[in-house]
Amino acid sequence: MAELWYPKARRPYGPDYKVSGPPQAKKGAVYHSMVSSYASAYGKLLGPAESSWHFSVRQNGAVMQHYPVTAWAWHCGDRDDPAGEISNNRDLIGIEHEGGPIGNESEPLTSTQLTATVELTAWLYQQGHIANLSQIGDNKGLWEHHEIVATACPSHRIPRRLIRTRVERILTEEEDMSEVLNELKAQEKFRKIQAVHVAIGALRGAGLPTDLKNVMLYLGIK
Repeated sequence: MAELWYPKARRPYGPDYKVSGPPQAKKGAVYHSMVSSYASAYGKLLGPAESSWHFSVRQNGAVMQHYPVTAWAWHCGDRDDPAGEISNNRDLIGIEHEGGPIGNESEPLTSTQLTATVELTAWLYQQGHIANLSQIGDNKGLWEHHEIVATACPSHRIPRRLIRTRVERILTEEEDMSEVLNELKAQEKFRKIQAVHVAIGALRGAGLPTDLKNVMLYLGIK
């Protein structure tokens, strides 16, 4: 079963009333810019504004999760996309990024902020909350806010192509590592089987019983 809470995130919860409908499985994620500090944005989340989102990625790399992934948060409107595949708030995860204040809206993500976004995106994909890593087409998995509603957000702050490349690298490296570990486990199992055969042969040659106790004693296993 997919996890709904990111293990690396802190959990400053958002108000319960700022979600709609029952929990919904997600199909993708939307990158946003706070256009402010985290403190200001979180104050907005706690206040009366009709706005809520799942994750905040701070400039120091800390990730905050305000709602479970399946929450129907209010971050990009409820209109359907042209193909009818995506209903924005219902189907998409909102990820806000600290920074980009008025007057410096295109402020780049910090390196730690970018890395945190990459790792979060990879986790969401691995858990099945992002259907694909495509950035084109009506059923893509990675969106920017301005692609859904008329807004400048995220003001070209989010390097989606780089994020996707780094996510794919993480997934490939983890797959390669898994294959290596499986091979090492297989080799270790084979070595143990060989050792047991050697022990049994030696015990038989000495005219000793080949029961489990004697085999373990021969192998030095207490």
